[in-house]
Amino acid sequence: MRAALPLATNPAEGFHIADVAAELVDTMTKLMKLLGRETALVEAHKIDEIAPLQAEKTRLTRVYQAILQTMRELSQAGQKIEPGPMEHIFTQGRQLAEVVADNDPPPLNWST
Repeated sequence: MRAALPLATNPAEGFHIADVAAELVDTMTKLMKLLGRETALVEAHKIDEIAPLQAEKTRLTRVYQAILQTMRELSQAGQKIEPGPMEHIFTQGRQLAEVVADNDPPPLNWST
């Protein structure tokens, strides 16, 4: 698998959308694992153990955003993802959204 994509890429650099899609799935998986670990630490009240995760969370988030931008550019340049891999990306995206929602604490209710 290719190393993490640079933050500024363009379709002319020779990326193939299937490779970029695989990198996207890999990055989403890593981000879900990290967020799950972070959520578990919060639930275990081990707040002091969360800080070391923040740099990697930030890095993975930036890589995720760069990959999405690269996929948009490749798509605009005419590259297409096959239906099977596309469904896998959608499934991973839904799972990532659930993990993010679990990781995001509910707003405080100051009215009670």
